[in-house]
Amino acid sequence: MAPSNIITSTVSPTATLPWAWCSTMRPLACTIELSTPEPWLPVVRATSVRVEAEGGPATLSMYLDDTERKAAEDAVRRSEALLSHLVATSPDVITLTELQSGRYAMVNDTFCRLSGYRAEEVIGRTSLELDVWSHLEEREQLVRELRERGSAQNLPAAFNTKDGRRISLLVSAARFAMDGRDYLVINARDVTETPIGFLPTPAALDTAALDLRPDRLQEALRVDAGEWLNALSDLDDFYGQFGDRLPQAIAQQLTETRRGFGA
Repeated sequence: MAPSNIITSTVSPTATLPWAWCSTMRPLACTIELSTPEPWLPVVRATSVRVEAEGGPATLSMYLDDTERKAAEDAVRRSEALLSHLVATSPDVITLTELQSGRYAMVNDTFCRLSGYRAEEVIGRTSLELDVWSHLEEREQLVRELRERGSAQNLPAAFNTKDGRRISLLVSAARFAMDGRDYLVINARDVTETPIGFLPTPAALDTAALDLRPDRLQEALRVDAGEWLNALSDLDDFYGQFGDRLPQAIAQQLTETRRGFGA
């Protein structure tokens, strides 16, 4: 029984094919699109060979339906193009390192912009060689969580830039397998540590689609100690009505926030 994806086999005069090929007696293989009455165009692989028929030299051709494989390849290419675009344009730092050696295999534009390194200065080297981590214990914590949980989420860390500056990041990481090799994908967001926690820097936010002036964004991210202390005072008055019934976690959070503002 013939395979189900074989469409048809035909014998045709050799005059319909290039004479240079006809004289070689070698099989000819190619991929073509067929015109059909259907609203879709099947893609087939065609293999032809010269044969001797009763009427003289002819070609024996076999067509195999290749539509699904071609569609799958196209889908993979589209996905790769989309992923490449998302990584390149992401406002977050994204890096890919070899899990075994720790060497960088890929860094995106945001990494280069924040760190001051060019991609070619980083690829093939490790974070230890570049002295990227300001505090090695933060790197050790990341490695520990990867071993215990397989991933890490929003770990605060300080990174050194090429010119010696220190930047604060929230780092997430996970393992990733590709082409039979294990990699580590790191996603890090540029943040500023404040008394109320970590806030993103203006450069870490994608506001391209917003009608937002830089000064308005800066104002939205500003942490004013006087305003917050007044707000905490109002919260004390509100929570005071609950007395001993106020959950200890809320009282502790208020105390820690006030301490962060030096009060």
